Amino acid sequence: MKRLKYLTIPALALLFTLSACTDEETKSRFGNKAYITASTNVTSLLIGDETGYQIELGVSTAKPADREMKFTFAVASGMVDSYNEAYYTRAELLPSANYTLENTTVTVAEGSSRSTECTVVFTGINDLDRETLFVLPVSVTSNDIDFIESNRTHYFAFKAGAIINWAADIDRNNFPVNFVSDVTALQEMTMEAMVWLEHIDDGVLEANIRTFMGVEGGNGMLIRLGDNFGIDEIQVLKFINGNENKYPSVDRVAVPVQKWTHLAFTQSSDNTVKIYIDAELKASFTVVAGALDFSSNFYIGKSYNDSRWWPGMITETRIWSVERTQAELLENMYQVDPETPGLVAYWRFDEGAGDNVADHTGNGNNIRSANPLTWVSVSLPEEADEDY
Repeated sequence: MKRLKYLTIPALALLFTLSACTDEETKSRFGNKAYITASTNVTSLLIGDETGYQIELGVSTAKPADREMKFTFAVASGMVDSYNEAYYTRAELLPSANYTLENTTVTVAEGSSRSTECTVVFTGINDLDRETLFVLPVSVTSNDIDFIESNRTHYFAFKAGAIINWAADIDRNNFPVNFVSDVTALQEMTMEAMVWLEHIDDGVLEANIRTFMGVEGGNGMLIRLGDNFGIDEIQVLKFINGNENKYPSVDRVAVPVQKWTHLAFTQSSDNTVKIYIDAELKASFTVVAGALDFSSNFYIGKSYNDSRWWPGMITETRIWSVERTQAELLENMYQVDPETPGLVAYWRFDEGAGDNVADHTGNGNNIRSANPLTWVSVSLPEEADEDY
């Protein structure tokens, strides 16, 4: 849980900044009045950044108090409409299960101009609906002094933040994968990742092939674009004892260019392969029967040789020993619980530096790029960048 003091931590994304009252301005314009100690009236907090926050909120007076003064903080649910009118938004009141107010009565001692602190604790933030804006207005009252009315309510605003912050540029690069986990006889399988395809034709790639991931040969499966398919079309190769079988024969699927896309490929125990783009089923077909073996020659961004790379970026990559459903893919495109049953390897690509990428399952299937790795700062899902 992140602890914030006086709401002035620079790392916070503070939106909707209102004019802050300096001590001198307050003294000259208002005399001795009270106001919430904060540089702005609105603090923006992110869903997906922290599971919780602990924030201390206090009161200041324009001049030192001539006697002890008491103040009470409370949630002002009736101010949600005022907030929405002021900022042209449609925020909802933060559910009561996601916050508590502690030490709601604070005191400014005689001779002082700053109060003790009320603590606002936010929990379960990452469980909030990412498509909804939430706000918690907190107001202060007192019988001992008047307030600067524009500074007696503070708003805590919540919106969806980025879940994925880094991606690896694997143009002319690749990752050999040497599994520690047993992947020798997979009856079911899922391969998935968030990818960016920068271009489809640079005149350099061998045989017009762009490789996503997999095993070429043996009893493997390889996912790539091009070859004798369209230059941007997905080709699924399934091998039985080294013999190659190409799919699909009809209903071929193209990958969007210069767009973050979630690609997923599943194989069921009845040898049905499905292709999903952004968790939308694009193709389903039957492949030759046989269990898959990923135990050797598995690569991300390479097949046959180093000249068949993926011309773009990759992040949030997973290998499963189960067939994931469409609903599961949709719910977990940007992150998944590393302890989910059937998850063999989970490379979040959240390192942001270096050539090593950790397996978050704890299974030890860590990978290292073949060449020095270029990292790119991203913000996914992309709507996380949108304003209120």
